[in-house]
Amino acid sequence: MDEKQAMKLIQQLRHDWMNDLQLILGNLQLGKQDKAVEKIYSIMEKAGQNRALDQLQLPKTTIFLHLLNAEFTHFQWEWHVEVDALKGDTYPDDDQLKLQLTEIYEIIQPHVIDFEVYHAKLSFLMKEEQWTYQLTIEEALDNTDYLVENLKRLPYMESVTTRDHLQLTWR
Repeated sequence: MDEKQAMKLIQQLRHDWMNDLQLILGNLQLGKQDKAVEKIYSIMEKAGQNRALDQLQLPKTTIFLHLLNAEFTHFQWEWHVEVDALKGDTYPDDDQLKLQLTEIYEIIQPHVIDFEVYHAKLSFLMKEEQWTYQLTIEEALDNTDYLVENLKRLPYMESVTTRDHLQLTWR
């Protein structure tokens, strides 16, 4: 990551933090304490997931995900690490996972619809003593048949489904 990317990331994180604080303060000023408390719990959950991601020892992947969120506000990533997955001493391959996510993102990107905001949820699961990753995108994508065809060509991809949403599973 170069200095410009680092500054962009810091600015985005600060911006998000200020938005969260303003939401809490606004809700308190309006007497909506329950909404303020709900937002605080949401922030705590997100911080917990960031800590869980840190525990996986994936610096390149972590920076990559944060940079994507900072640079492409129309396509936001979140992550979820299964708590049981943290109990072992086997960690995902950081270089490999970052490369896989880069390839997947580059394949999906041409299929996003203008003015749509996307939320990609990346899950880290431990299955049969092996790391498994699942990516879910709820929002509609353009030309999904072609998208699925390209995603299935990736050698590490185990499944691609598009029933109610796009869901990818790979190791």
